[in-house]
Amino acid sequence: MRSFINSLIVLLLIIMAAILYFKEYKPKTERYDNLKREEKELMDELNRLKVKIDSLTPKKNDKITKYSLEMIKSELKLDSIRIWESDMSVKLEVDEGRIFDKGKRIPTEKGEKILYKLLSNVSKIGGDITIEVLLGENPKDYEIKIKRAIEIMNRLIKNHSKDENNVKISVYRTQKGLEGINIELE
Repeated sequence: MRSFINSLIVLLLIIMAAILYFKEYKPKTERYDNLKREEKELMDELNRLKVKIDSLTPKKNDKITKYSLEMIKSELKLDSIRIWESDMSVKLEVDEGRIFDKGKRIPTEKGEKILYKLLSNVSKIGGDITIEVLLGENPKDYEIKIKRAIEIMNRLIKNHSKDENNVKISVYRTQKGLEGINIELE
């Protein structure tokens, strides 16, 4: 009798496990598999759309070819001009301390050569040029930094034949230590 009851209990457990498997577990795993498949299809479609959108919208620095960028880097390496690249632009840091005398807007003799080399390389690239003036916490420096940026802009237009519609100055107030002048190629 005992073995009969044990067999019956085991049979009932097997039947309950089968019912749970087919009623609860299997539908949920099938639903999960379907969701994973849908997610993969959606990701594939999103990636296709992203590639299509990227191909339709030109990046700003498409005008800056790898060749011209490498040329700028090799030309300006000796003058320790820092260069930042992104998908949208290239920025060149103007080392004011090496180009201008303290408190003056006109470059020094050595600075004249560095600035000429920098601007002649920058002017070879098509597209817009933004001269960014980053103003720190000292208001006494504001006027001279803006005058230096105007001097750089005028030299680009007059000495390097850059169209005045393609050159602009942007002024930003920044945190301490981030002040200076950058040239952004777009």
